[in-house]
Amino acid sequence: MIASNADAQAVIEDVNRKRRQAYEEIAKRNRTDIRAVETLAGEKAIQNTTPGNFVEGPGGWIKK
Repeated sequence: MIASNADAQAVIEDVNRKRRQAYEEIAKRNRTDIRAVETLAGEKAIQNTTPGNFVEGPGGWIKK
């Protein structure tokens, strides 16, 4: 079965909503700003990315 663009977009939105909820809970639990949680999560994701894969930074997508 091939997913449609609408199906893919629905999955993306669901994942992003759940991620945002998790970040909000972490920020609340640690009494910090959600932006700090988002930044730390992004940094960890980049660190855990396998060399050769692409990551998005301030200047756009780059190969790690």
